[in-house]
Amino acid sequence: MVILNSNDVFTVRVSTLIADYDRETITNLYQPLIGYASIALYFSLWSEASKNQNQAFNHETLLAKMQISVGEFLKARKRLEAVGLLKTYSENNMGLKSYHYELFAPKSPDEFFNDTLLYGLLINYLGEEDAKKLNHYYSVKSSPKGEDISASFKEVFHPDFESKAFIKALNNNPGIGRNRAKMKLDFNLETFFNSLNEVSQISSDAFSKTELKEIMRLASLNGVDEANAASVVADSFIPTNAKGKRVDFEKVTKVFQEETNYSYLSSFNVNKNSSSSKVNYVSSNGMLAQKVNMMESVTPVEYLTILQGGISPASADLNVIDNLSKKFKLPNSVINVIIEYSLMKNNNILSKNYTEKIAASLVRSGITTALDAMNYLRQTSKKKKDIEEGNYKGKDDTSIKIKSKEDTNDISDEEWNNLISELMEQGDGSDGKA
Repeated sequence: MVILNSNDVFTVRVSTLIADYDRETITNLYQPLIGYASIALYFSLWSEASKNQNQAFNHETLLAKMQISVGEFLKARKRLEAVGLLKTYSENNMGLKSYHYELFAPKSPDEFFNDTLLYGLLINYLGEEDAKKLNHYYSVKSSPKGEDISASFKEVFHPDFESKAFIKALNNNPGIGRNRAKMKLDFNLETFFNSLNEVSQISSDAFSKTELKEIMRLASLNGVDEANAASVVADSFIPTNAKGKRVDFEKVTKVFQEETNYSYLSSFNVNKNSSSSKVNYVSSNGMLAQKVNMMESVTPVEYLTILQGGISPASADLNVIDNLSKKFKLPNSVINVIIEYSLMKNNNILSKNYTEKIAASLVRSGITTALDAMNYLRQTSKKKKDIEEGNYKGKDDTSIKIKSKEDTNDISDEEWNNLISELMEQGDGSDGKA
């Protein structure tokens, strides 16, 4: 978990040529993917870099200029990093934490639309029709009819390539170019295809974009690496079927779930011999930070295994997890929160209907991180408790009282609130920490 104080300093530099026409590309193509806050942060950092690339700035001043909290800043920054527009480095000097931000140029429209991940996300967020309109807007228009009679470089300048000037030019230091940061992916398609070539003769163009997207989703969900995924997909490939229907995903899902590696889970100090299925909820700040780190870094299958004391999940539970990922397209970290909350509130049963109800609420609220999900559920739990105790007031200030349902297996609201409150002390942007 990254803890950022508003008084931490930062430097920013532009490591590439960024032109004015890039503003249009970023606004039209990247904004639908990462949101206006990330775009505003990109342009703000670009402006700071133009002043002095060696100058140290204060985060507090930047946050005040943008009128955003630390939490909003971190969310916007992560999205810029995810699409390759920003790289972030940090260091500690004599107790003072400093960050170094490196800005990169966006992909050209041609590169953007040829990128399966970026164009796929654009279709997902805007819809296929509007995405195609943007694609058409940036498409190369056909060349004029007739013979090309343009003069060549040699015809006009008659260069003498044996001249000392050209020899010196060969030894010249290269200038700044259009560098771009590579997007970090949990599942690398290039590595997957290389592994696939080692175990089969299946070419990369044998898959549809939908199939590749589903392979990546299932691998990420179950913590399967590229090499193992390639082996499983090769065994589940049906070459006689039409393109888009060549992968037996029912078989892939089953094998991926069986292939999940649980060997490292002992590092999380789970008690495999425990007869109790009750989860041990952490209470200290340090452990809470580690817990959120765990939620953000492990797959839902692995997280459920940790909660169960190292015992592999049942097939019915695996189907519930797969449903949350496929139907609601939630990130792993949010699914982990849903799993834990459902077990707490539903007598240690991972119910499909109950988890879907929670997932739908989180999706409608635009929740994308474990921290935001935990805070949302804390507020929901508190409101429910107030209603049951008659302390909740409607718009007409009339107290609402409903019959309380007794559930001896629920974690107490006080315990849950204390748990999240300690975490939110680190994540609340209002106090300058996140």
